[in-house]
Amino acid sequence: MSEIQSADNSLWHFALAFYSRPGIAPLCLRLQSEQGLAVNRVIFCLWLARQQQGVVAELFSDKALQHWHYERLLPLRALRYSVREERQQDHRLDAAYEQLKKAELACEKTELQMLYDLATANDLCPALSLPVDDLARANLEVYLQTVQGQWSGLLQTLLDLYTETGI
Repeated sequence: MSEIQSADNSLWHFALAFYSRPGIAPLCLRLQSEQGLAVNRVIFCLWLARQQQGVVAELFSDKALQHWHYERLLPLRALRYSVREERQQDHRLDAAYEQLKKAELACEKTELQMLYDLATANDLCPALSLPVDDLARANLEVYLQTVQGQWSGLLQTLLDLYTETGI
């Protein structure tokens, strides 16, 4: 991804700002580990609401996006988790673990760029005139349908924090 794309990607900037807010990162990681939700897709749904855009479920089934997520990002994350466990017994793995974290972040950034490109290049994210918090919930519910997920207290807490942050 070029620096121009990164600089123009308001989704990336939103993700960095939102994820760094107190309480957001641990909550997102719980959504990932306990409910199997993709944090980037959750953040994408929230960002779209700030743009006054909805989302169509078909966006999440984009072949390139699916391939990147399931064939690149998730295996890298699994490797990082494995090395994280091993390095507790062998500190020679510390540098490798740190490099894996950087590589995973680069993959996350690429996935956010793919989501951004999908949102700005087609009609899968229509403009809607709803209050931001209602639109955020509607977007999250569309995403949940694509993964057969259920609304939860964790998601409600995230939505509440999102509404409070005003990012």
